[in-house]
Amino acid sequence: MVTALDREIGRVMKHLERTGAIDPAILIYTSDHGDMLCTDGSLRGKTRPMRNALRTPLLVWGPKAGVAAGKVVDALVNTIDLLPSVMELAGEAPHKELPGTSIASWITANEGLRQDAIFIELYNWRAVYDGRHIYVLNEYRREPFIQPTRLTDLQKDPLEQSNLLDDPEYADVRERLHERLMGFVERRREGVEKRDARA
Repeated sequence: MVTALDREIGRVMKHLERTGAIDPAILIYTSDHGDMLCTDGSLRGKTRPMRNALRTPLLVWGPKAGVAAGKVVDALVNTIDLLPSVMELAGEAPHKELPGTSIASWITANEGLRQDAIFIELYNWRAVYDGRHIYVLNEYRREPFIQPTRLTDLQKDPLEQSNLLDDPEYADVRERLHERLMGFVERRREGVEKRDARA
């Protein structure tokens, strides 16, 4: 699969070279989310709010856009950050109402506005990840009910074996991440309402 992927990306690059479109091109490689691969006892499945099921690769190439080869960036990135980032790399100012945060300055200069957390959602769960902790809650839409369900410390527990939700030592972390997550949830609801109103 890796060989096939490498071959197909090579075909894209050769086509860009043949057509003269290679100079202004910005290429982004990412993928779908991964499987659990038995980290929680499940071979398959990627619908859990755990790091193995959430992280995806992100590779950016674009010498004319100031993307240096071999650079590694540790900034937190959400999928919705890709469009404003590509627009800025291409020299366009992202629209103010566009969701997401441009990470173009991180891609080109390894500095810029650093997001303190990213928002993740699927089905009835919502989660926030701050680079070290994942905090999860269930949101039941039929009833106005929200239930915190999980808190993990990936620095101390990289395999996410311990749920620290009720650990008194993590009370401050839980409170901080709950407030941050509820802010994400509220903005998500406002965005949906605006979209529905325009429709």
